[in-house]
Amino acid sequence: RETAKIDALVAEQRRLMALLKEKRQAVISHAVTQGLNPHAPLKPSGIEWLGNVPEHWEVIALKRLIAKDTSISYGIVQPGAPLGEGVPFVQTTNMTKGSFDLEYLQRTTIEIAAQFPRSRLTGGEVILGIRASIGAAHIVPKFLAGANLSRGVARIVPNQAISSRYLVAYFATEAVSQYWQLGKQGSTFNEVSIETVRELTVTVPPIDEQTEIASFLEVELSRFDTLTTEAQRAIDLLQERRTALISAAVTGQIDVRGAL
Repeated sequence: RETAKIDALVAEQRRLMALLKEKRQAVISHAVTQGLNPHAPLKPSGIEWLGNVPEHWEVIALKRLIAKDTSISYGIVQPGAPLGEGVPFVQTTNMTKGSFDLEYLQRTTIEIAAQFPRSRLTGGEVILGIRASIGAAHIVPKFLAGANLSRGVARIVPNQAISSRYLVAYFATEAVSQYWQLGKQGSTFNEVSIETVRELTVTVPPIDEQTEIASFLEVELSRFDTLTTEAQRAIDLLQERRTALISAAVTGQIDVRGAL
């Protein structure tokens, strides 16, 4: 009876976490495809998976939003056996977790990394998962300057028309997730091609509005993350309580006579 009560509480917290995840996704999608002004007039984007967008926004292919003399490129195809020293590179597992600690990144030889100069990181650009962790996106921290990427990660250097913060938020929308689903290929593992990434349609507000949207999302998503962390902490405490209760009951530390 007591463990059933705890299990019910754990289930409630897990439902809360699922709802928070859904709400988080909805907030991102609305802000980045509809804007923050609920009264802004809309226009058809011309893209089925995108729908209507604010009239004053542009709708541009990602390949037209990259810095001059750069390209959207993936990284090292065959990095070789893991090394203790050498050039660190970001893999799809790092993209999923958002973890880029240099101490834990795999490394390849200088010679192999030199064959992939277009995916060499400088810091501040955007990296995007295109294999396994499709759609996971992050701004490259400055301490990764000189590192490289694996075959499953693409490097994007935004031009002055779009901010890195806004672009990362755009990649997190439900609309873009639908686009990746339409463009996925491969039966052994999920991936999207570089051409699919290049042809992605992006909603582009004026740059000051992009900054406003990105700042709004940072505040809102921080709230969701805090609530999610609290829910997970509650689950952990409840599970500890469950284990302790069982242990106490079966070792005679709790007198259960007459409890039923």
